[in-house]
Amino acid sequence: MTDPLILVVDDDRRLKNLIVRNLREAGFMAVGVESAFEADEMFKLLTFDAVVMDVMMPGKSGLDYLKELRTAGVMTPILMLTAMGDVEHRIQGLEQGADDYMAKPFDPKELMLRLKRLIKQSPGTEKHLLGGYVLMLENGILKKGEVVLPLTPQERELLGALAKKSGPVSREELVGLFGRENERMVDVVITRLRKKMKDVFSDAGLIQTVRGQGYTLMTE
Repeated sequence: MTDPLILVVDDDRRLKNLIVRNLREAGFMAVGVESAFEADEMFKLLTFDAVVMDVMMPGKSGLDYLKELRTAGVMTPILMLTAMGDVEHRIQGLEQGADDYMAKPFDPKELMLRLKRLIKQSPGTEKHLLGGYVLMLENGILKKGEVVLPLTPQERELLGALAKKSGPVSREELVGLFGRENERMVDVVITRLRKKMKDVFSDAGLIQTVRGQGYTLMTE
């Protein structure tokens, strides 16, 4: 399972950057934006494991955006950040579907623990960030921007095996995915997948051949 991907939404740039940095240092992947509009754009590109969102933001408030997300059926766990003593907004947030809240200022360690609890309680989707691609194994799709490529079961098995290993995966290991009687399947799946990626994304560089070692995935 990859590190959880967190979206941080806060118009206070200093605090947003601090939260993102703390999350990354704690082993999360994190993306920070400063408005509901920017958050919407990120939701079009990625699937997040949790959201940390400020209540008071110019334009569309965190509470308004929370209501929009829940109305649209987005059930990603959301932790709201409120001003100290702002009981009214905390109650509104919980009523509109927030999963948790924290008052500013807060202890970064407590934020990490609460996010881990929320993610553990929520049904997640195994995802891998690979350069400009997002591989979502449980959904069986590969995304680049807003373009989606559905994967066959064999393609998903192969990409999953490559994504879960930091270095090259030997051809022998990949052959084991499909059974020794289907030794040629690895070559067929890789060739077919590269062609599909070329047709759909105009880029077939995700799967890299490492001479004498096997295959690996582009991560930068």
